[in-house]
Amino acid sequence: MRKIYTEEPRYAEVCGTLVPDIFASAGEDYQAIRQNIAILPGDGYCALQIAGEGAEDLLESLVAKDVRYLMPGKALESFILDEDASVVGNVIVVNQGEGYLLLSAYENAPEVRNFIGRKNQGSQIVDLLEDHTLFFLEGPTSWKLIRQILGVDVESVALRDMIDFTYQGSKVVLIRIGRSTEYAYCFLAEDSVVDSLIAAIRSFDGAKVSFAGKAALDVCMIETGYPITTETIMNHGNLLELGYQWLIQYEKEEFSGREKLMDLFHAGVEKEKILFIFEGEADLTGKTVRFEGEKVGEILVSAYDSAISKTIGYALLKKNFAAAGVEYTLDEGVIRSVSSPVIRPLSWSLAME
Repeated sequence: MRKIYTEEPRYAEVCGTLVPDIFASAGEDYQAIRQNIAILPGDGYCALQIAGEGAEDLLESLVAKDVRYLMPGKALESFILDEDASVVGNVIVVNQGEGYLLLSAYENAPEVRNFIGRKNQGSQIVDLLEDHTLFFLEGPTSWKLIRQILGVDVESVALRDMIDFTYQGSKVVLIRIGRSTEYAYCFLAEDSVVDSLIAAIRSFDGAKVSFAGKAALDVCMIETGYPITTETIMNHGNLLELGYQWLIQYEKEEFSGREKLMDLFHAGVEKEKILFIFEGEADLTGKTVRFEGEKVGEILVSAYDSAISKTIGYALLKKNFAAAGVEYTLDEGVIRSVSSPVIRPLSWSLAME
């Protein structure tokens, strides 16, 4: 996959892949997403084209939402589970008419790619990132850039819609998806036109356009309670305990891991995830959480949020101790559980003009 960034970022290793973590600074990258327009590289993603005989049956058997009824030009977000109902990965599936596009982010991409490969029984699977580049445009006015610079009728592209447009004679796939919960768009373009496409995007004068990395995106995801499915987090609790069940379609009668998932559902959860705030800046991941001296859980992930000058994160606690508005103690100080979102994304209040 072609590297699209013009300045060299600091990297983080995720599942054996180096992923751009910070470009200018964590705070400036965050501001690009929340206040301006950010280009988020798709390094480490998998982008699989699945077509031919059995493609629909393959995805229908694996994805925990109905693929069979997904209309052309539409996308869905769900999980692929293994037989034990453990999360293989969070995936986006797009019906392209003559086949399907499946995307999975860097934290799950290797496992998703391998799992689908093992389950495939004759469908044609092509790794599109051999000669295409994937990136995201996210931010409150990203839609305006796409309309003005690329001439796309972006107002007609609803959430989880896919369209194609032509750029310098090459087809570009555009999907309205993203993980910051701002206006967000995914681009899949041939390597031959990517440099020119990025240059055109950066020429927009209606807002500052800059690159942003994983660190800033992690903060945005935590702020709004978006599922983070790293191996470290998923090893601590099942998807019901983590509150990720909204990506599951329970009425779907058959998919990988459903039987075990329903066993977990009927058994009930023993732990629940909370969103918390900590005064100051600290890496709290893995720290023990106590309530009135009793150990009640552990910090799953934490990140410094420059917008509020505090550390935020997820903790997994014993169910009876998990509630909003409660103070818990760590060796490092006190955390307070809060409701989501910590920061209301600007895009939630902005209509397309």
